Amino acid sequence: MRVIFLNLYRFMVSVRRKCYGNGLLFSQGMPPCPFIC
Repeated sequence: MRVIFLNLYRFMVSVRRKCYGNGLLFSQGMPPCPFIC
């Protein structure tokens, strides 16, 4: 269960990075990438 969560977290971080570039907006508390892109 924990491994699945870590893999999902890594996937979401990579998706956000593709949308935001460097992840600055995510660190500022913006909504997750799928809701914006």
